[in-house]
Amino acid sequence: MKRAAPEKRATPEAIRAYNDTTHAIIDQLGDKIFHFHVHDIDPQTWREHKPIGTGFVDYPRLFRKLRQMNYQGLLVLEIGAPAAEMRHHLAQNKRLLERYLGA
Repeated sequence: MKRAAPEKRATPEAIRAYNDTTHAIIDQLGDKIFHFHVHDIDPQTWREHKPIGTGFVDYPRLFRKLRQMNYQGLLVLEIGAPAAEMRHHLAQNKRLLERYLGA
């Protein structure tokens, strides 16, 4: 698995390595996977729990893989946002998940 030095995390190579590593882990675990926490990651800080579509997780690629392996487990939205914005982010992320799952 590829790794990125902390000072190079915002580079396209590091982001590609992150997504490739996720897929390698999925390949290794296979049908042992039963639960996914779904959130995005800020490309500058690598802070997690960002709304889907605001970071660098390659969700179209991830969901193609999950469909290929016939994943039937849980998907749990795990996003953080100010309380006043949470309803909006949850609704938007629900629509995105539905789109990814239906594609």
